[in-house]
Amino acid sequence: MRQFLIPHLHCPFPVAVHPQVDEIESHTNQWVLDFGLIEDSETQENFKASKFGHFIGRSFPKAEFTTVAAWSDLNALLFIVDDQIDGGGLIKNEAEFFSYTKAFFEVLDMNRTCTLREDRPTLAALSDFWLRIRKLTNARWQQKFIKGCKDMFDGGYWQFQHLLMRKKPSLDEYFQQRQYFGAAHLSTDALEGIAGIDVPQFILDEPIIQRLTELCRNAICFSNDLFSLAKEIEEKNNGGEFNLVFILKEKYNLTLSEAIQLAADIHDDTVNEFLELSGGIFKYGDRFNIILKEYVDALGILMRGNIEWSTKDTARYPHTYTFEKISV
Repeated sequence: MRQFLIPHLHCPFPVAVHPQVDEIESHTNQWVLDFGLIEDSETQENFKASKFGHFIGRSFPKAEFTTVAAWSDLNALLFIVDDQIDGGGLIKNEAEFFSYTKAFFEVLDMNRTCTLREDRPTLAALSDFWLRIRKLTNARWQQKFIKGCKDMFDGGYWQFQHLLMRKKPSLDEYFQQRQYFGAAHLSTDALEGIAGIDVPQFILDEPIIQRLTELCRNAICFSNDLFSLAKEIEEKNNGGEFNLVFILKEKYNLTLSEAIQLAADIHDDTVNEFLELSGGIFKYGDRFNIILKEYVDALGILMRGNIEWSTKDTARYPHTYTFEKISV
């Protein structure tokens, strides 16, 4: 697989990792095996090399173990489902998409219990996660999570329709949808349910806070597009045209190296806007400003954690990372 040179990404936030990250990793690896989510030995080894537990350990470094381990399981499940869809093995047409979506939300909306004997492994695993996480979180966050999953499937359906019609997304469409089909919104929403950072809803609804949250999600997705570039080029059925690099390359008639650099610049501009906005949001009094500061710091850790995992932990995204800008 060809490796692309990825420029250093501006992300001046602390590096953090959960003290039990290895236990989180081991737990999720075993959970995936228990539910038969990966069957052949080669895929199992590739899964272990991806170190999805480390991704969650870097994203939620202060979360309680039982809760963060459950979230690590879900994260691994979503990656596996995404790979199965990309490979054409799980959903091949629109009817199968809606059938799977219906079954997925029967688990969440109706608390349906799925078993390995009677259902798909992915649904049995989802059912297990949902049973566990409902005991660890409140009803308000659970409804937010369900809404987030619906937004994720809406984003996935938008992507799926484009693939079926062989229609390439515009840059504006990409900016609107990327956080949802990439599920970055689930990570920021999880700061309440998983990390216990309970910012009042009236603050989260403020336009400037919504923008900060969106910037965090976008920065995560933009960096992921850079790191996953080689993987997406290598694979044939995954819709690589939904990668920011490819969209920029086509829109502006760039070389691949030029498009990589522009995507990195867009990431850095996103982080800089986040930094500029975050300095002027603490206007709610000490009580709320303290929890808001914790939330903003956690958004920074999410952004930095994704880069640390992609460049230091996982073998999922082959690339060469540099600390200097690429001359093109």
